[in-house]
Amino acid sequence: MTWRRRLLWLWALLALVWIAGIAYVCQAAWPSMPLDISANDPATRAAFARAIFGHAVRCSILALAPPLLLLGLGWLIARLWPTR
Repeated sequence: MTWRRRLLWLWALLALVWIAGIAYVCQAAWPSMPLDISANDPATRAAFARAIFGHAVRCSILALAPPLLLLGLGWLIARLWPTR
């Protein structure tokens, strides 16, 4: 197994750990609707849907951007690093 293959496996493991950690934190911070607000009001439902969508987008970017940037950086370094 070459060092590049080992680094790829290490990246995959660290990426999975990172994504699982972000999922845990984001699940705990999931938007909720207070009980004293009318859940049948269309404006309230729209605001709640926007809050959920925004939360999902932020958490997805936070979970995927660092591993993908690290993969791109590793790919660039592996391309520039001379092989023996």
